Amino acid sequence: MNAKISLNKLYKKTISKKSIPIVFGCSNQYVPYLYTTLVSLKQHSSEKNFYEINILETNITDYSKENIKELFRNTRNISLNFINITNIIEKNIEYFLPFKERNKLPSNAGLVTFYSVFIPEIFPSYEKAIFLDADLIIEKDVADLYRIDMEDKAFAGALDFQMINAVQSNALNKEYPIREYFNNILKLDCFNYINTGVFLVNISKLKEKNFFQRALDFIKDTVILYPDQDVYNKILSDSIKIISPEWNYQEIFGNSDFINKLNNKEIQNHLLSIKKPKIFHYASKRFLHDLQSESELRFWKYARQTPYYEALLNMRIISVQLNR
Repeated sequence: MNAKISLNKLYKKTISKKSIPIVFGCSNQYVPYLYTTLVSLKQHSSEKNFYEINILETNITDYSKENIKELFRNTRNISLNFINITNIIEKNIEYFLPFKERNKLPSNAGLVTFYSVFIPEIFPSYEKAIFLDADLIIEKDVADLYRIDMEDKAFAGALDFQMINAVQSNALNKEYPIREYFNNILKLDCFNYINTGVFLVNISKLKEKNFFQRALDFIKDTVILYPDQDVYNKILSDSIKIISPEWNYQEIFGNSDFINKLNNKEIQNHLLSIKKPKIFHYASKRFLHDLQSESELRFWKYARQTPYYEALLNMRIISVQLNR
């Protein structure tokens, strides 16, 4: 069955070759984290570049949008677009219903982890684009990430080292053995599996591979543990470009116990060689529980500059209490 979708009218714009297209997917709940990420992105942007920031959403309030717009009010080299994709999801809800039912999601806002799947349909004019999660701290110009040579691949990003560890140790997710999931359902090599907190896509290659329709079919027919990540890695497994983890660095990468568990000398040496990561990914909120961690101090450096500082502090206090 073909996807019930026609998105070219949703986002029509002439793209400058000097533009850096950036896409986020976010719900209103995560706006405080998104805002913090945007503060760090702005502070590491260059006047030589033009950045097109697109936020895919279904429920971000007008109040939150105005706050984010204010951040870029007098910034000439950054544009900001909020793209509500509620109608797109509802037109194709049949593909997402099995996932919603399995995970008991009360609303479509819970499908936020699938928003990146819509990139090639919403932005057909882009040559390529960066997708970023809302839980990042950026300390290098993302234009450098955008200009990485994708070598004619459809999908580029850093390996998911935590997944490698999970597969090797046969950890459980919702009582499902990860190694069995990789071997029998995804049928993928964990050493060729990208973390989608930060990634690049070649739009023309996605179209060439009929990515969008294949993604919808996969979502409908498969028990998925890691939503957009499994979709991209499965469908594009033959067209992946692996980039340095300095563009998607998690605090645990510096933990010697974690590195030793990876049982791969080349990866171990590479992680140990990274002295100044370019993007920090807070994929685990454990940093919120460690007052002395470098990771937490880095996050609050930018969080203090947001109108959500008090809200973030309150969320931190609640999180610490719940995890005692």
